[in-house]
Amino acid sequence: MEYNESNAIGSEEWSAKLGLNTDIGASGNLRVQGFYASGQTQYGANPLSTPGAAEWSVLASYEHTMNEKLNLFGGGQYMMDIYNAANVQTNGNAWYVHGGFAWTPVTNFRVRGDIFYSEIDAAAAAVAANEENWGAVIELRRSF
Repeated sequence: MEYNESNAIGSEEWSAKLGLNTDIGASGNLRVQGFYASGQTQYGANPLSTPGAAEWSVLASYEHTMNEKLNLFGGGQYMMDIYNAANVQTNGNAWYVHGGFAWTPVTNFRVRGDIFYSEIDAAAAAVAANEENWGAVIELRRSF
């Protein structure tokens, strides 16, 4: 199979990200980021289950250490003017929020729970109606 750069998605596009990750006191961490993409590129902010990147996106998250065994976290992201599979800018928008916990009941064993919600405009997702998704993950991790 021959690779043709002129046909590669995002081969002539670019993106940029600016962010801040800082500790808030002794027990909190805040992250804020902004993204821009000139077209559909794998380096831009990519909303869940859509074929292309968003032109603009902002996200923020916060994690708080309650004690040595429990952390709570939450965050969200908003994406606007999403590019479709043909690299055409749509007026579609998407957003995503999540929250959860990480609990370490004993040394080298962690339980993490995460719940999230996302919504993608029909214009961005190329579906008949707005797409809403709920999800949850429970992770049990043992280190040796």
